[in-house]
Amino acid sequence: MHSGIRTTFLPLSTYCLSFTAWMYLAVPVLHYAGERTLRFFRSGFYSVRLPKVTIYPGNVLALQMSKPAQFQYKSGQYVFVQCPAVSPFEWHPFSITSAPDDDYLSIHIRQLGNWTKEIKRVFSEVCEPPVAGRSGLLNN
Repeated sequence: MHSGIRTTFLPLSTYCLSFTAWMYLAVPVLHYAGERTLRFFRSGFYSVRLPKVTIYPGNVLALQMSKPAQFQYKSGQYVFVQCPAVSPFEWHPFSITSAPDDDYLSIHIRQLGNWTKEIKRVFSEVCEPPVAGRSGLLNN
């Protein structure tokens, strides 16, 4: 008698699940697609120059960038960074380490994952290597 109840409700629950599953999938998929589309269109708005790149001992890379026009921020905010030489589609968030009143924008990147290791390698090729506790520099 117990097994009869299970088989009676199983087709009903399968029918209901297939009928409403799209509602639970549509919102996250649309949100993801919208966010990716927004990033794609906004990616060309803020291209920056890198006047100074510093490689510190301890696997830390400091990037000093030109501040885009009309770019304002407060202490504690972060920026998404993309490096086409590493990956044209990956964006990574980094805390802004410069003061809001500075004429430049700086971030510090610690080498922890594949993307950060690769970005450090890319800049290491053009920077002076750090020696005896001094940092390696690239100045433009």
